[in-house]
Amino acid sequence: MSVAGLVLPVVGLASAAVLAVWAVAAIQAARRPRVLCLMYHRVAPRESWEALRGTERVFTLPEDAFDAQMGWLRERGFDFVGAGDVARFARGVASLPDRSVLVTIDDGCASAHARMLRILSRHGARAVLFVTTDPASAIFRLDETERRVSDEEIRELEAGGVEIGSHAVSHRPLSAMDEAQIRRELLDSKREMERVLGKPVVHFAVPANWYDERVLRIAREVGYESVFCSRPDSLRRGSGAFGIPRVNIEGHLGLAGFAHAVSPAGIAQRRLVMALRGLPKRVFGPRVWAVLRGSVFRVVGGQRLSPSRMAAAAAVAVALGLALAVGWLLAG
Repeated sequence: MSVAGLVLPVVGLASAAVLAVWAVAAIQAARRPRVLCLMYHRVAPRESWEALRGTERVFTLPEDAFDAQMGWLRERGFDFVGAGDVARFARGVASLPDRSVLVTIDDGCASAHARMLRILSRHGARAVLFVTTDPASAIFRLDETERRVSDEEIRELEAGGVEIGSHAVSHRPLSAMDEAQIRRELLDSKREMERVLGKPVVHFAVPANWYDERVLRIAREVGYESVFCSRPDSLRRGSGAFGIPRVNIEGHLGLAGFAHAVSPAGIAQRRLVMALRGLPKRVFGPRVWAVLRGSVFRVVGGQRLSPSRMAAAAAVAVALGLALAVGWLLAG
């Protein structure tokens, strides 16, 4: 058989395999009870968000969009639960209602206190804030939206019903560190939040999803009861509290896009996209990819590659491959 004759079956089988993987992932994401953990970072007024570019446009939500999303969840009967509830469910020692949702907020930017707390309270939504403890970390800026929350603001958030967890000290890639450095990042941040709150801090979220088995093991050793990551999926009872999946909610999503993102089909799509995104990390290693990722995921107009754009690109690639294969066959 000629090379041209092999192209069509190969492209067809590859397309069928992708569809099969997506279907299986969608079925898994729809399992009952359906427990979701959503990942946010910061919010800003709509006019401020419009001026953002690159990754900041992804990791920041317009304030009105965050408000609409919390309202959408409440109106559709989702139960807002806490980090402790989710951790016990993940360990298999407690049950949760179907359509339970945990709102998680990473980094610890001041907008969690200045803007998100008010919206959460209005909708009766619970949340957990994972704080990067070093105010000089590169993820913070010296403005009202992106500076680190103060100690007093952390205490006010907790008093307002927001649980507090750790997000390491520096927000640098944990998997690129040696074990002594990992231990310092996890333990020092835990102790700092415990100093601020005067109570144990037992929940941890991995910065930028840079973790490995060493990180999970050390998290157990220093006293964490759960570790949240950025792997998109719904949560299965008894699946384990170290590596709890979350769905990242990007700033550009409208309400229809948000509804799709938290649906079984949308979660399955994100799982496929994440597998593709993970290839450069495995090829270049965490240290090099941490430097490259910010520029690689910027595209024309200051936008970032999103799951919908990557899925569309994959569909176009398959269509072009099929067209090319048919063209070769007709030409032969």
